[in-house]
Amino acid sequence: MRSRDLVFYSDKTVLERMASALHVNEYIVAKHFSSEKELQLLREKMRGDSVQFKFCHVLERENAQELKRFQKKADFVGVMGKDVGRNKFAVQHKADFLFMPCSFEKPEMDAGIARIAAE
Repeated sequence: MRSRDLVFYSDKTVLERMASALHVNEYIVAKHFSSEKELQLLREKMRGDSVQFKFCHVLERENAQELKRFQKKADFVGVMGKDVGRNKFAVQHKADFLFMPCSFEKPEMDAGIARIAAE
């Protein structure tokens, strides 16, 4: 059975060492990539035998062009929510992940967005 873990961390040595302790054989590395080249370089660096790595580009602002561009390059695309506008953007554009739908400073959750996301 495949066991996955999503991490905001990309030290291959540490992740491979932790994989056996955590019984993980695949990591999803979530990160905001400044370019497709940066993603490709990390993908090459993280190639491994015992642990598989997939990559999630994390959008930090509403940008439909960036989302579409990375949907073709990364394995997953996520949106860093933090506010209702970005949450709505993530749902409307069918992002794979919505990270931090609430802000640390002002916890708020839009019930309409939660309903749409659940569907």
